[in-house]
Amino acid sequence: MIKRALILLAFFSFTAAALAQADIDRLGLTRVQILAMGDDKWFDYYAAKKGDSVAAIATACYTFAEALHDRNASRGVKLPGWTRIQHWYHATTEYGDAMFRIQSRNGDGTWAAVGAAQAVDMEQLLDRLISLELKPDSTPPPDIAAAGQRVLAHHDAISKKAELVPRRPLTGINRVRVESLNISGRKVLTQLLPDLVKTGGQGAYLVLVTCSKLSDPAVLFPAE
Repeated sequence: MIKRALILLAFFSFTAAALAQADIDRLGLTRVQILAMGDDKWFDYYAAKKGDSVAAIATACYTFAEALHDRNASRGVKLPGWTRIQHWYHATTEYGDAMFRIQSRNGDGTWAAVGAAQAVDMEQLLDRLISLELKPDSTPPPDIAAAGQRVLAHHDAISKKAELVPRRPLTGINRVRVESLNISGRKVLTQLLPDLVKTGGQGAYLVLVTCSKLSDPAVLFPAE
């Protein structure tokens, strides 16, 4: 429930390096036990024990993400397509990082909880990519190239929205930085897209769906 509310606000990029620095608190449980609960039940369980402050929510999310990251690494390492999957995962998290920085541009500390919740989403993306590699979905996906172009079009809209960001905001990042992050995100997606198109399949489409949510202008600029 906590995560479902947060997921409406933002998407966040997640890396192993960031996770290594995050607060982890399993409340005496193993990673296996936490994952067996599922994300929502784990978050509710954690909140019942530690409350629902921003810090508590962030810790609960990072703890679940860390457990899933550990399982993902164990499941994926022997897969023939592991290098490709990792590349997609890291590119998507890099893309998400740029988009999240745009959305959280006002610097409000509550974004820490939202960002932590999205760490879970990045690991869940990796989990689904691994599952699709182990058991491919033969359902033909929509046109990957066309889907990619639709996501790239988000960046044109973001550029226009960036014009509304102050050049000298009282807090957070300014207009120039927003546009710089937008350019970075577009570059990551432009470089990733040829491989997604070449490989095809539901996994490639899943990556684009994720990127589309990450860069949705209506989400990044909800009141503008």
